[in-house]
Order: sequence, then structure tokens, then C-alpha cells
Amino acid sequence: MEIKQSNQFGALLPEELDAFERKYFLRLPKDYRQFLLRHNGGGPEPDTVDFVIEGKATSSDVQYLYGVHDGEYWASIEQSIASRNGRIVSEGLPIGGDSAGNEYVLILEGEKRGQIYFWDHELETDPPSYENMSYVASSFTEFTEKLYKYIPPDESEVDRIIRENDLTGLIRLLDSGYDIESTDEYGRTLIENAAIQNLPEMIQVLFDRGGKLRNALQIARENYEFFEEHKASVDLLERLQTEQDSR
Repeated sequence: MEIKQSNQFGALLPEELDAFERKYFLRLPKDYRQFLLRHNGGGPEPDTVDFVIEGKATSSDVQYLYGVHDGEYWASIEQSIASRNGRIVSEGLPIGGDSAGNEYVLILEGEKRGQIYFWDHELETDPPSYENMSYVASSFTEFTEKLYKYIPPDESEVDRIIRENDLTGLIRLLDSGYDIESTDEYGRTLIENAAIQNLPEMIQVLFDRGGKLRNALQIARENYEFFEEHKASVDLLERLQTEQDSR
């Protein structure tokens, strides 16, 4: 597993982690402590994990693993503790979330200590219980080892090119006569999808081949609010927008 945005809001010192444990009366598993001290949160890559919910095999993404810091609320363990207080089992610590507002919960006490569960907010119970939580892994280490890259079974060649940032494939596609302004099911063009995925080289190629920017700059700016690495696309698109406007 690789971590994007590792230490995005600052590295965590051992004494700071000790203070966090004392504050919340926690005793974190060794492997999870090591993750926090090394990365203090971030986006895992790959980012998909399988589990069973209500008797059916399913999967979800791991959008972000939280850290101990005073940065953005959506990336903070303490903010997650506050927002989920009384909503998940008392021995559970929310350590990450998916893109639908659900949580990955680390169990810290009892016979389930160290295990990871998926908490589905749409199946929330009152009082909280394991009824709306699905077992994912026996430990944080196993959790990270189970992560994989999801590839849709009906993935198109265009989607593959974007996913793999395949510039050679892109040029071959355009040379074959593909309409550069074609839109996907969400109404987005290639250049807008390249902005979503933060692919500045692909953005440049598409622009040089006559692609219109449309909402690409706005998309990149919105992503940059959450992910610093999108600055590369923002800077490029601002320059290209100026160039396009001056034509």
C-alpha cells in the first residue's frame, strides 16, 4: 500500500501520539501506531476493499485514512471521534472513511480488539451495535493488505487510458479519429476527466490537440481544496485558460 498525501497536515511525533492516547483513554495496536507515526493519515493506493454486508458480498473505497492533527476536519481522527460519538460502538475508533460518508472502524477492546469493521451510516442503529457493521479484517495490517485497485468489468478504452494515464494510448485514440469533445455519461470530456484525475501531461496533450477546457479549471480548483497535489493541474489550467481566452 502506498499513501498519497502522507503527512499532509504535518508529521506526528511519538509523544504527541502518546498524548492522544491518554486524552481518549486509548491503547492503539502497534501496527496502527506505526502507520500514524509514518504517515499520519492520507489516501491509500490501491483503495478498494471487499466485505460482506447484510449477507451480500460488496466492496467500497477507502477515500482517506485519518490522522492526529489540527488540519482539515474531514481528515482528522479527533473530528471523527466527535461526529461519531454515540453512533458507533464505544470500543470503536473511526480511522478512515469512504466516499459515501461511511467509516472504517478499529476495535480497541474485548475479543475483537484490533479488528477492522465497515460502519454503514444508512444502517445505523440506536443504540449503536455491530448490526450495521461489517467485518473487514483481523488487523490494520491485514486491512491494508486486502486493498486492491478496482477495475470496472465493462471499462472502456477511454476510461482505461485515463486510469492508467496512458499518453501513448491517448494519442493513438485521437489519431484514430476519436472526437476530442465527446462526453461520458456524466457529460464530461476527456480534458475534464484528466483534470479530475490530476493528469497535467494529458491535459496539455489534449489542449495541444484542440481540446476545449470547458469546466476543467473549476474542477481542478475544487480538488485542490482537498488535495495539494492538484496544484499542478490548477497552475497548468490557469495558464491554458488565459491562452484559450486570448485566441
